[in-house]
Amino acid sequence: MHSLSVVLGGRTALAREFLAVADPAEIVVLIGRNPDEVAWLKSRYPWFTVLNGWERDPTLPDTRGPVRIFWCSVEPPHISDIEVTDYCRAMFADLGMLRRLLERCRLLPVHIALVSSASAVLPYPHSMCALTIETAVEALCANRRQTVLSVFYPGRLVDRRTGSSAWGCFYTSQTRLARLMIKAATSESAQRRLVGIDARIELFAARCRKWFHGISSGRQEADTAAKETAPKISTWSFARHPQPRMHPTGGHPVSAEVARAVGRSAAAR
Repeated sequence: MHSLSVVLGGRTALAREFLAVADPAEIVVLIGRNPDEVAWLKSRYPWFTVLNGWERDPTLPDTRGPVRIFWCSVEPPHISDIEVTDYCRAMFADLGMLRRLLERCRLLPVHIALVSSASAVLPYPHSMCALTIETAVEALCANRRQTVLSVFYPGRLVDRRTGSSAWGCFYTSQTRLARLMIKAATSESAQRRLVGIDARIELFAARCRKWFHGISSGRQEADTAAKETAPKISTWSFARHPQPRMHPTGGHPVSAEVARAVGRSAAAR
């Protein structure tokens, strides 16, 4: 009994490596976002089934095995605001295709392997688009039985040809991530995995910044609270109160008013 593998984002480098290492006996279906992408996928992979993602009722191959959906659209690092807008628009289009695919899977068990971004797990700054997509996919899985979601948070992805560079040991190759996705999708348990040494270093640095920021903020709040709750200390005004003088019969400093009162009392006697 063969399983069905559905690939979203078939034009990405990650999808190319996934199709290169996938099981030849696997039934693979590629989903295109628009007519140009569908034509490109059919010319590049004529031996795979290519479906139109904008169809409201896509026809999947008949299978009795589990369905594995691989979302290979990775958020590129350090992108501009315009690129973020285009990326989010494409991701929401893929989200609509995913919803229609889940409806077509009916009662079959489904395992979704979603590739997010390492910036999605950072305390701050984080990727709001990646978090929104992940939350929406979790909501779709929660409303359907026998649906498992595995999410991967890779750092910088590199091709196999550049994996042997000076910084290659810190990055993750497309092939390694594709193998991790396949391994996770074959299991029945959900996974959350941070992939890449650079992603771990970035997460550790972000947590350290948050920790130091919390300490500095706590000190500032403590200083402010101490100033607000400190007792008001009055100071002696030499302009309004003359300096004390010595009593004529004793050695204790007294004020002028007290000295006059003592003098009047002595005269009365």
